Amino acid sequence: MRVLFGGAVLQPGWTGGEPLAARILVEGFKQRGLEVQVCSQSRNGLALASLAIFPHDADPIAVGGYRSALQRVRPDVVLGFYDYDTSLCEACRLEHVPFISCVQIHWPACPVGTLYIDGQGICSGPGFGKCLSHFDHGVPPSRLPGARSQLPPPVGAVVYAKFRSRRGILGSAARLIVPSLQMKRAMERIGYERVIAVPSGIPLADINWRPWAGGRKTVLYPSGSATERKGLEDFRIVAHSLAQEAAGVRFIAPNFPGDDVIPSMPYLPRQELLTLMRESYLVVLPIRWDEPFGLVAVEAMACGRPVVAYASGALPEIVLDGETGLLVPRGDTRALRAAVKSLLSDESRCAAMGVAARRRAETHFGVDRMTEGYLSVVREVCGPLPLRSGEN
Repeated sequence: MRVLFGGAVLQPGWTGGEPLAARILVEGFKQRGLEVQVCSQSRNGLALASLAIFPHDADPIAVGGYRSALQRVRPDVVLGFYDYDTSLCEACRLEHVPFISCVQIHWPACPVGTLYIDGQGICSGPGFGKCLSHFDHGVPPSRLPGARSQLPPPVGAVVYAKFRSRRGILGSAARLIVPSLQMKRAMERIGYERVIAVPSGIPLADINWRPWAGGRKTVLYPSGSATERKGLEDFRIVAHSLAQEAAGVRFIAPNFPGDDVIPSMPYLPRQELLTLMRESYLVVLPIRWDEPFGLVAVEAMACGRPVVAYASGALPEIVLDGETGLLVPRGDTRALRAAVKSLLSDESRCAAMGVAARRRAETHFGVDRMTEGYLSVVREVCGPLPLRSGEN
């Protein structure tokens, strides 16, 4: 069987949970004997212009490029990740190739892909004026070509029009795979069907860990994003309020310029961040938006560290409250402070949670489990897969 993986996140330089999951799946499918091709069509100047002026969510230049690739590769099925629009899905429909959409963020439900507006909080859903204002005041750079973070109103209006046509195209996908039950419910609420939840996984064998063995305590905010939706300001509030009574405790936040409590630290690549997690006492994730999954929470648990987090998005599906960490109501910094303080004062409980966290990561969030989940969806769409070499 020949499988084609597509989407902008497969281009070099993309970072974050979705590119990691896509690359893991490419290798996992190869290891299981499938013929895998990757098609990550770059959007050149002409294609970007088309993206900016053509109000349909599948622009003709990108669709034509993908159709050429499909005719050349002749895949049995296509797995598509985030790609600015639904051109790959439309190309598959025109070429009669089964398309499985792998949706890791909220882009089918939100033109910006976040369903969160800084200063306002959770967004109830798209609206023309509201979305234009959001486009003009800080789009996450990963959502736009060229790492732009702002769109002028005329371009924003076109992008909004493209979004309005998205469901009609993406609804033709054979299946939609999402990483959490929370995301599945969100997709179904806006009319998508054939949605299947497959939790993301990480290569646990590559993450060495050990239980907490004493020493100076570090409380880590591991996001590396200084956005409101990721909760950096909430972490700062907790750190400053505990600084006096938690003498000797370090509060660390990568990609933070520093203040009188939290030291300056640059953005850390993933491996360096994992090392810092292993050296920490506990991890704090005060995420305010509806996180579609929360891979960083899995990474913290894989490092044997409990997670203190808001009960937002899919995090309650990852962190078991009272067992592998503590969950508090979203936005409640007092409850967040109390949860962090309780674990700082109870080393044995914190260490036990860390061990349980690692065990849960091994049981539920490994690479093989994720790969087999995706393969089961491919089987539903395409029928039985070829056996691995040596199997009877």
